[in-house]
Amino acid sequence: MKAPCSLLLSSLWLLLLAPLAAQPAPEPSSPAAVSVAGLELGTLQVGKNTFHDVRVRSRDARSLMFSHRDGLSSVRLRELPPEIQARLGYDPATAPADTPPPKIAARPAPPSPPRKTDGEFQSTTRRLDQLFVAYASDPEVRAEQSLQSEFIRLNLAAKNQGRRPSCSIFAVVGALEFQNAQLTGGLEKLSEEYLIWATRRSLGLTGPAAVLPRDETGAPLADAGYSLVSVVTALQTYGIPRAEDMPNLPGLAIDDVPEPTGELVAKARSRRLVFISPLPGAEPAARIKALVHALNAGFPVPAGLRWPHERSINAGVLSGQRPLAGAAHAITFIGYHCPSGKLE
Repeated sequence: MKAPCSLLLSSLWLLLLAPLAAQPAPEPSSPAAVSVAGLELGTLQVGKNTFHDVRVRSRDARSLMFSHRDGLSSVRLRELPPEIQARLGYDPATAPADTPPPKIAARPAPPSPPRKTDGEFQSTTRRLDQLFVAYASDPEVRAEQSLQSEFIRLNLAAKNQGRRPSCSIFAVVGALEFQNAQLTGGLEKLSEEYLIWATRRSLGLTGPAAVLPRDETGAPLADAGYSLVSVVTALQTYGIPRAEDMPNLPGLAIDDVPEPTGELVAKARSRRLVFISPLPGAEPAARIKALVHALNAGFPVPAGLRWPHERSINAGVLSGQRPLAGAAHAITFIGYHCPSGKLE
């Protein structure tokens, strides 16, 4: 994960890959994305939150990603003031709904990997229930909490994303592989390459109806990355196959990721029963509390955050390093150190 990406959601996500089950549905249409990258909005009021020095990073069919004085944030377009919606080319009356599509009756599909036991799955759902209740209280701050030994036991490690702006995809897949291995009792590598294609397709960046992002002058923009919202939307729409069905090719440019066959898409879309929940909290302090709760409960957490220069990563320690202006990265949190026991 050496390439810092520029477009990331400043929030944290909890992912649970339930035993992968059939959930076929019609091929979705690709939303027409409007590119307003670089647009400066000054001070932006969204609900109770005020953002200063706002500069737009990206906009998809439902959300706006922007940098501001205090970092990176993403908000739903429907939550923006009407005058800002108009500047962004967003019409609430014709916009796609935020609600998930209606469920389609399941049809026969290849069997899913067996769970270790129903008891194991029930244990995980109980931990989730307990976690959601715990969010309302202050977390226990331990001197050290780490899932590293469990990642090693499951033969999971950091992967090479290459020079492609795909860190949010790798962060999501890393958490999914961990959850799936715990639930099934066996390692199943998943295809980041497919999810790159699926995310680009769901954003309308590839395919016959592609709408390529352009700056305010009309010049084409290079892909700078994808928000976690976009990745999980693509995951729940297109599913994800095993890595062996579409191997990861980090040396391949992102525009050259091949179109999967219709057979592979159908196979992958039978594997999209994924529960995904953003960790609560609008302010950084509240998000960190939720992050500690999730890690204490044994759940890895993908997140987007500001990031230092990529050469700093070689030192292995990010504490105290200043973020590089305009740079961000997606990672999967698997633990924390806090010898003082104090959250701050």
